[in-house]
Amino acid sequence: MVVNVADFSGRQPIVDRQQNRPDLARTEHEVEEARTVLHQQRNDVARADALRAEPAGRGSGPIQQLCITDALPLVDDGGRIRAFRSVEANEGGQVMHAYPSKRRGSRLYHNWAARLRRPAIPFERQEAAILTVSAETLGNQITEIYRAWGMADDVIEVTVRNMIEADLRGIDSHGAGMLPTYNLRRKQGIVDPKGLLTTVRDFAATALLDAGNALGHYATTQAMERACIKAKEFGVGVVTVRRSNHYGAAGVYSTMAADRGMIGMCMTGSSQPAVLPTFAKEPRFSTNPIAVAAPGLKNEHFSLDMATSTVAVGKLNIARRGGKEIPIGWAADETGTPTTDPVAALNAVPKRLTPIGGSRELGSHKGYGLGLVVEVLCSVLSGSYTGATDVMTGEKGESMNIGHFCLAIDPDAFREEGTFEAHMDALMDWMRETPPLDPRQPVLVPGDPEHEARNIRVAEGIPMTDTLVKEVREVAEESGAPLLIGN
Repeated sequence: MVVNVADFSGRQPIVDRQQNRPDLARTEHEVEEARTVLHQQRNDVARADALRAEPAGRGSGPIQQLCITDALPLVDDGGRIRAFRSVEANEGGQVMHAYPSKRRGSRLYHNWAARLRRPAIPFERQEAAILTVSAETLGNQITEIYRAWGMADDVIEVTVRNMIEADLRGIDSHGAGMLPTYNLRRKQGIVDPKGLLTTVRDFAATALLDAGNALGHYATTQAMERACIKAKEFGVGVVTVRRSNHYGAAGVYSTMAADRGMIGMCMTGSSQPAVLPTFAKEPRFSTNPIAVAAPGLKNEHFSLDMATSTVAVGKLNIARRGGKEIPIGWAADETGTPTTDPVAALNAVPKRLTPIGGSRELGSHKGYGLGLVVEVLCSVLSGSYTGATDVMTGEKGESMNIGHFCLAIDPDAFREEGTFEAHMDALMDWMRETPPLDPRQPVLVPGDPEHEARNIRVAEGIPMTDTLVKEVREVAEESGAPLLIGN
C-alpha cells in the first residue's frame, strides 16, 4: 500500500497492516524499503520500518535526503506514532539525523544505526566520464547558488574563492564536491547561510570569533587575517572560531599567512564522529586536519595539509563518483570489517575511518593522538563540540558547533628579515635533492603536488566527474539558481 505524505495528519496514521509499517511516496521518487533501528538521545530504542527514496532516474547516484515534505511517521516499540518533519540520510540513504515536527529548532537525534535489508546503492565499478570546467564558470555557478540562499555578497566572494582554490590545488574532496552536503545541511537547518560573524573576545595576540552557524569559510578567513595582523604587532597571533561549520580545505587558510611572509597553521574540528580511536569499535571525532605553511624566497610555499585520519571522508565520495575501489585500510563497513567498497564505507552509520597508521601495530596511536591535539586546540580552546557532541554533557547540540584554530608567526620576530625564507629554500632544496628510490619518482616537499595541480588547472580547467556535475546542477535547480555548467 502506498499513500501520499499529505494523507498523514499525525492523528490517524495510515499503516500497511500486512507489513505493519507506514508508507510514503512522492510522484518524482521511487521508494525502497529499509529496516532502521533508532537510538535516541535518552538511550531508549524505537524500532520502525523507515523508507528511503531514490530520485527516479538517478540509478546508482547518492541519496542525500529522504522524500519527506512534512512529517515521517514512525512506529515506536510501544505502537505509538512519532512524527518528524524531515529526516537527513547519508550518501547511502541511511537515516542519520531527524527533526521532530512539533519542536522546530529542537536538538537533533544523531547517529541512528540503520540496517538495510539490501545494499543502499547498487554500486557499479565503471569509470566516470570527466568534464572540464573553467574555474571562472564553476565559481559563477556556486556564486549563483549562494546568492539564491541569501548569503551576503562579501561572504559569497570569500566562500567561493576558497572553494575554487581547493579545486585548483587538486583537493577535490573539499571544493565544489562539498556543495551537495552544504545544501543538505542548509535544508536541515544545520547551516545558516545568513549567519553573522561576531567577535566574542579580543585581547592582545588572541581573539575568539563566533561564526553564527554559517559555513566556516568566511569566519576562518577573517580569523587568519586577524591572526596575521596580531603577529605583525606581537610576533604571534592566535584566533579561534566557534559555532561554525565545514570550512573547506585547511591548507587554503595556512597559506594565507605564508602569502604575508609568515608561518601559518590552521586546524578544524569536525561535524560527525567518523574516525576510530585506537582499540575502539565506535568513532569519537572525525578527520581533524592540520595545515602548516611557510614561505621561501625562490620556492613555492611549504604547505602541509593533512587529515589525521588515513583518508578524508571526501576521498570516499571521490572514489564513489569515479566508480573505483578504495585501498584496504582506509575505512571499515557497518560491521567494522575493512572494506574496499567506498559505498559500504559511506553507508556505515556512523562512518568508521582509521586514524593515521591504520592499526596499533602500524602506529595508529600516533594518528589518534594528533587528532586529539586538534580537538584540544579547535574544540576545547574555543568552547566547541567534538563530532557534534557536547562532551561536557554527552548530548548532541542543536548545531554542529565546529571549532577552528588559526595561528600566525612572524619570522622577523625571531630572525633577521629574509633569513628565515632563505633557510626555508635551503631546506626544501635539500629534501628534493634526496636520492630517490625510483628515479621516475623524485622526493617531494609538502605542497609540491598542489602547486603542480594548480598550474595545470588554472590553464586547462577543473576536472569534474559527470556525477558531480549532475549533483551541482541538482543543487542549483533546487535552489532556484541558473544552470551554468553541464549544458
